[in-house]
Amino acid sequence: MTCKGILDTLSDYLEGDTADVVCNEIEEHLNGCEKCRMHVDTMRAIVTLYKGWRGDTIPDDVSGRLQEVIAETAGLSSRKPSRPTVSTSAKRGESAAKPKKKPAAKPRKKPRRRPGK
Repeated sequence: MTCKGILDTLSDYLEGDTADVVCNEIEEHLNGCEKCRMHVDTMRAIVTLYKGWRGDTIPDDVSGRLQEVIAETAGLSSRKPSRPTVSTSAKRGESAAKPKKKPAAKPRKKPRRRPGK
């Protein structure tokens, strides 16, 4: 089983809808692949939380985007990770938050040599 194969069968695997042979292949791959193991563990946690949630349903576009971000984070996606966009418009007269810049490091001074040493 490849990393791509894991992604292709992940939903069925987490729901318990995979054949025993495929399930064994997935588990064998997970034993040797840290990225996939982290991805599966994360998705398993999300599914568990989602099933226990009694609120409104998540829109399909949000659910799809969530899965993409998780795959990107785990390094399993062929797409480049996207950066979240931040609105520059201020709300209720507040200014938009700007990231603070780290002050530049001051150059070190060389110690002076004493005469005769």
